[in-house]
Amino acid sequence: MKMSYEARYEKLFREMGIELSVEDGCSAETIVDCEERLGRRLPEALRDYYAKVGKHPINRAHNRLVDLSELNFLGDYLAFLEENQNIALWGVTRTGLDEVDPIVWQGENSTPVVWQSEGLPLSAFMEISLYWQAACGGLEFAGTATEL
Repeated sequence: MKMSYEARYEKLFREMGIELSVEDGCSAETIVDCEERLGRRLPEALRDYYAKVGKHPINRAHNRLVDLSELNFLGDYLAFLEENQNIALWGVTRTGLDEVDPIVWQGENSTPVVWQSEGLPLSAFMEISLYWQAACGGLEFAGTATEL
């Protein structure tokens, strides 16, 4: 049987030595409020990420997971992650919202935003992003170089 996205995300955190609590996830009510405001249901892979770990501090250690209250469309893309210098952002297409695990797109934060496919489904992208967040300050023993 295939592992649910929530179980997959929990396993990733556990493998990094992070014990999750209920407070690390967004409430069902908050998710539904966001979906009603957007007029669309979030894809299962993204919905489950917010539900399980959407409020965990690792999501702001380097790049920033967009808070559900701020989640919005930029043209035909729902941007859910902002790069730490606000040069890039990541999202899914409006039509991708109908998929369980849509492809992620990277947008260059310019006017207009120029989007290109990352070629990865959202769940795989979030896994890679989680490791990047951990390495860039999200874990107690993260790797950074200040002197050479």
